[in-house]
Amino acid sequence: MASCYHCGTLILTLSLIGRTSECEKCHADLRVCKNCAWYAPGQHWDCHENIPEAVTDKQRGNFCDYFRLNDNSPNGGTNKTSQGEQIARSRFKALFDDTPGE
Repeated sequence: MASCYHCGTLILTLSLIGRTSECEKCHADLRVCKNCAWYAPGQHWDCHENIPEAVTDKQRGNFCDYFRLNDNSPNGGTNKTSQGEQIARSRFKALFDDTPGE
């Protein structure tokens, strides 16, 4: 499942992510390098694809033709297992956050 690189919110509208698409929770741009399946810090221009020019701001919406929503590495590198663990932990914690104090 894809999630916002900035806040980790699951992206429900996977079909069409345009340059102006935003996260429903934090309003961060979604069509950005950090949400792309080809994003690879340390590679040439931080991309596994052979892009013709560098994208200077990896957190701003862009028109890259190679963009493909990264559906298995949310938050810049955690894998599906980590994401599942994070979701489970947050739901578990939420169960006890609403309990009255002693």
